[in-house]
Amino acid sequence: MLAMPQFAVFFSDGAGFGIEMVQALDAAHAQDIARAQHPAGRLSAVPAELLDGQDRHRLLKAWLRGVARNYEDTPGSS
Repeated sequence: MLAMPQFAVFFSDGAGFGIEMVQALDAAHAQDIARAQHPAGRLSAVPAELLDGQDRHRLLKAWLRGVARNYEDTPGSS
């Protein structure tokens, strides 16, 4: 039996933000799994191996800046 790949799901919601590791079939499935714990949050999933050797705090900070920028660019968000 093959092991499911692992994904890093970046999340931001009213309770906080972070990176959650999830085993899933693909990135969309990983987001579906994380959505159960973060129903109103913003989510992004990437293969976990892309984070190997990376500073996760720096990656999370950059992702949060992108989320904030996208939010500011959304009509009606001001």
